[in-house]
Amino acid sequence: MNSFSLEIQPNSISFMDAVVSMTAEGTLLGKTSENDSITFKALSFNEFEGQKISELNEKLFFDGKEFSAESEIINGSRYAVFKVDKLNEFSLNPEFKIIIKARVQRESEIELNKKQDFNAFLDEFTDYLNPTFFIESNDPQLIAKAGIEFRKGASIETLMEITDWVSNNIEYDYDFYPFINSAKKTYELRKGVCDEFANLTAAFARIKGIPAKYVSGISFDGKEFGSHGWNELFIQGKGWLPVDSTFSEAGFVDAAHIILSKGKDANEFSSVETTINSVNDLKIEMTLLKPEIEIIKVTHFTDLTETELIFPEKLSLGEKFSVKAKIKSIASTEMIFPVELLLHEEFISEKEKHLLLVKPGKTIEIEWIIVSPLDGEKGKYFTYTGKFFSPDSEKEIELNVFPEETIVVSQEGEIKLIDVSPFKENNSLKVSFKIQNTGTAETDLNAWLEFNEKKFDEKTISLNGNELKQLNLSLDSFNYGTVFLVIESNELKSITEIFVPLKQEPVIIPQTQKQDEAQKTTEISSNPLNDFIEWLFSLIKKFL
Repeated sequence: MNSFSLEIQPNSISFMDAVVSMTAEGTLLGKTSENDSITFKALSFNEFEGQKISELNEKLFFDGKEFSAESEIINGSRYAVFKVDKLNEFSLNPEFKIIIKARVQRESEIELNKKQDFNAFLDEFTDYLNPTFFIESNDPQLIAKAGIEFRKGASIETLMEITDWVSNNIEYDYDFYPFINSAKKTYELRKGVCDEFANLTAAFARIKGIPAKYVSGISFDGKEFGSHGWNELFIQGKGWLPVDSTFSEAGFVDAAHIILSKGKDANEFSSVETTINSVNDLKIEMTLLKPEIEIIKVTHFTDLTETELIFPEKLSLGEKFSVKAKIKSIASTEMIFPVELLLHEEFISEKEKHLLLVKPGKTIEIEWIIVSPLDGEKGKYFTYTGKFFSPDSEKEIELNVFPEETIVVSQEGEIKLIDVSPFKENNSLKVSFKIQNTGTAETDLNAWLEFNEKKFDEKTISLNGNELKQLNLSLDSFNYGTVFLVIESNELKSITEIFVPLKQEPVIIPQTQKQDEAQKTTEISSNPLNDFIEWLFSLIKKFL
């Protein structure tokens, strides 16, 4: 039974001690013979950094008979292996159940401590930068998007930007739960569940020269536990840092994340694999049940920051205002700090979640620009409750809206260009973007694509006050090259450069290759791995 049913913010959990049970049940279908056998390989619990296993019980029950497991390590993941011989003895009741139960202690460290992790990087550098089945880091449109959004190289800032973009631009949709979409498909659909979030995060990271792992396990989403996928990204001087774009966590994941396996791609491991040895046509029907969690102990992050919230006491209808959070770190080292402001749906806010790089003893300020509700009843005021969340605090705010009889005077505002996204299909290019008028006065502007000094698909756009529009511009007969998105009005001219490359093949550097040969390979490559490889070999020299 899941005794952890209270709704809490997952990113506040610093330690969890729990008994976790995973169950698979099914039926063997078909006529069996005397020498038939079956082998089950079930993904089990293992110890990782920050995760201890104090008790472990792995059992298979087949027609009432109990089988114990042997252990096998495959690509760093631990499997419980069960072998059943003489399947004909179970023909009257061919139902089975696998139960794997462990007591897991999971600890989360939000502070970023310096780690060189030199040996891990040497072994895994190439493997975790190459494209894989679900992580197409050589896809032209993903490379073009990464060039627009993430301007720096393989840095902690880029790790934050990638996590932030995926978290705020991909819609969580339970309809995607039964299957896995690749990074490319996720980018195009802008929907998915944790697998899709993790695949797109890994693709963007590898494009920017950041090695990325796919991590599979179990986590708590604020209401219940379930299967989950997230990432680990390698940053020079910091080592492998956990990242969960689904929950907007970077540099750490909360302690309600239980790790089962790590790899280059989600298709490297499965929950249960079966191998049937028979001359007959035998099949397995199997169902994986939701994990069951019994919580022994949970603790939360405390004393990381001191936070002050600043917001107006009185608002009118349709008023543009801000909520500010002043956050002072009292932690001993820097940390990537997720914050979130949740308001009533009648308030218009561009972005709820933010990631902040907070340094020891320093104060950082974050601001949410918001528009109050547009409708109300004259003579009555309404009080709306909002909440501010961070790993070590939860604060409530009250916003009082007073409908006024006077008309708000039109105000000029900033035109904001949001989320420029290229989509390439065959020999055509579509550029999708959002544009917002942050003032109350109506504004007109023109937008077009420019390629080889020629204009394409020019459009006139009218934006009402506080209006946000999604628009598309297209360019036919396009293969690769640099395109410019131009937006122009009487007050501004915005130019966004979009470089769309040819599809890149992965750069493979054999681990047995000599240092000078590897260096020569990177010099003739246009792949974004160059900066990391140069650093790698300069680091090797220090150890020689």
